[in-house]
This record gives sequence, structure tokens and C-alpha cells, in this order.
Amino acid sequence: MKRVCEKCGVEKEIEDFTEKKDCCQSRTHVCVSCTKKQRAKRYLKNKEKILKQAKDRYIENRESILKDANERYAKNVNGRRDKRIAYSKNNRERIRATSRKYWSKNKEKKAEKDKRYQEKNKVFLAGKKKEHYEKNRESYSEKGKERYVNKREVILAQNREYRVKNKDELDEKASVRSKARVENLEPVYIKQTIRGQTGLRNKEITQEMIEEKRELLLIHRKLKEIREWDHANKI
Repeated sequence: MKRVCEKCGVEKEIEDFTEKKDCCQSRTHVCVSCTKKQRAKRYLKNKEKILKQAKDRYIENRESILKDANERYAKNVNGRRDKRIAYSKNNRERIRATSRKYWSKNKEKKAEKDKRYQEKNKVFLAGKKKEHYEKNRESYSEKGKERYVNKREVILAQNREYRVKNKDELDEKASVRSKARVENLEPVYIKQTIRGQTGLRNKEITQEMIEEKRELLLIHRKLKEIREWDHANKI
């Protein structure tokens, strides 16, 4: 079924006309395209007045507007999500082009915004990143290996450059980690001690050997504390 638009005079399918119950065949006599143009023209002509009316209406009915909006969102949350996914899938290149264009024009602004968001949500983002890594550990591992194979020389050069630029900071961090390993009797430190005393390799050192060595080291530390206390309090 078709109908002629009273505005543009073009014959169009009935579906191209907006639904309206009090009109013939429950459709308006002006097509959707012309209706949009009329609304845009009317909006530009009365922009300030329309915005003021909308603002006043929102202030007067804020609670009911928010309530209705929340109810609509709750009813259509799955539908909205499916529509977003479908739109993103069907318009991937267009979205990427728009994002690149926006990024090129607003680099500093976006960088500052991202920085503020990351600082504000540091704990949340770290948790999400860890959760995603745990779910996709194998994928990360494969991609990391593939990237290293394809860009080995570049990665090694970047690592050397970074170590040269940040030598003092890296040395300080290494020193702190080393002291923590000794103080907490971590397995790495205990294995290192066993290797130095026995000549065994890492794969030859069992968990039982590590636990026994930890107990001995704790005893030696306690005896050392007792001797130091006796020496300090010797009359």
C-alpha cells in the first residue's frame, strides 16, 4: 500500500509515514523524511524557547522523569545491549574512523580525561585487568610469544634503551625486592642459598628441602637475636 506525501508530493510506501491513530489508516499524510525536516527547521527557529521549556519541564517533573527513564531502561536493558552490539558489528569501520578523527582533534583533552579516570578507578581497573588476564591466560601467552618472535630485535632494543634511561630507579627497585626476599625468606632466596651450599640445580630442589631450610634459617635468626640481646645487656 502506498500514499502520496502532502509535503514533497512523492508516492511512498505506507511504512514511510509516521503512525497516528486519529489519521486515515492510522498514518500521517506527511512522510517521515519531511517530518524530520520540519522538526529540524522548527527547532532551529525556536531553539532557545524549546530548550528553556525542556529545562523547566525537567525541573518540575524531575523525579517522575527519572523514575520513568529507569523503568524503561530496566525493561529494555537486554534489547539495548543487543542493538549496541549489532550496530557495532555492522558499523565497525565507521566507528573506528570516527574515533580516529575525534582522537586526532582532541588528543590532549582525551589523554587528560583518561588519566583522571585511571587515577580515580585504579583499584577497580586493576581488578578487572587481573580477572580478564586469568580468563584469557593462554591467549595472552600465545600472543606474547608471537609478538616476541615477530619483533624480537625491536623489543630487545627497547628494553636496553629503557634500562639505560632508568638505571638508578631499576637498581633501587631490585635492591628493595632483594631485601624483601631475604627478610621474608621467600622460596627464591632459599633456593639461592641451597644452590650456593650444595651445588644443586633449581629443578633438583624439592619443596620439602625449601621448608626445612626455612626452619633452619628462622632458628639461626632467633639465636642471632638472643646473642645480640645478651651482648647489649652484658654487665
